[in-house]
Amino acid sequence: MDRPIEANWHCKRSGDCCTQTSQVVMTPEEAQLLAQARPDLVFHQHLDRRFVYLQAKPCPLLSYTPD
Repeated sequence: MDRPIEANWHCKRSGDCCTQTSQVVMTPEEAQLLAQARPDLVFHQHLDRRFVYLQAKPCPLLSYTPD
C-alpha cells in the first residue's frame, strides 16, 4: 500500500513520483481544493479512511498548469 506523503515533503521535480507511484494520496480537504480547479479528476477512498487518492501512472497532475 502506498503511504501518504509526509507533510514536510518537497517536490524535487524529478518526475519519479509522477511516473512511478500508483496513487497520489491526499487529504479530503486537499482533494476538494483540487477538484475546484480540475472537476474532471476522480478521487477514490484510500484504505486509510483519512485520505483519498487519484489513480496515477502517470499522475494526472503531471502536465497540469494552473490558469
